Amino acid sequence: AGILDANIFITVYAVKAFMPLLALSSGANVAVAGAFLAIQEAVHMATNPIGGRLSDRFGFVNMAISGMVVLGGALVLLPQLAMDISMILPAALIGFAQALVFPSTMALVSKQVDASHLATSIGLVGSMKNAGKVLGPVIAGLMIHWLDYTYTFIVMGSMLLIGAAIIWYMLQKRATIGRITNSNFKTNDPTE
Repeated sequence: AGILDANIFITVYAVKAFMPLLALSSGANVAVAGAFLAIQEAVHMATNPIGGRLSDRFGFVNMAISGMVVLGGALVLLPQLAMDISMILPAALIGFAQALVFPSTMALVSKQVDASHLATSIGLVGSMKNAGKVLGPVIAGLMIHWLDYTYTFIVMGSMLLIGAAIIWYMLQKRATIGRITNSNFKTNDPTE
């Protein structure tokens, strides 16, 4: 959960740090970047309870993976759009992705960790989130130096999409192994 949150924060804070520069480099007004960040946070705030409800209904890990996919798609889409009203879509998607991931990971920690270690575990996850906040602008800055804004956001988005696919595959593989293992222990009891 902490590693997942850290990865999300790396990309979100990379966007927060470099969105104004991307807007300025493409000739847009700084107000566009400000509106982008305001919409992103407003959607995140408004949909956080919805993300929590979806997590309760469909599973913590499923919603975290969904959030990774939404965020990855938004990052890939971001540099493709003109710096105008069309920026509302990726801003809203990034905010909604955060609302899917963060309630899911906190719930996952609270369900998986023994009550006597819950505060320590949540503190550790918080530290990993903060590491993501610090590393995001640094990593993005290095990538922008070597590549450019467009490729940096596309690479970061693609990495999230690949990470989501790997997690989903591992969960499917684990579920398959669990079904095979459980079928090996069936008895002849007709009540099963």
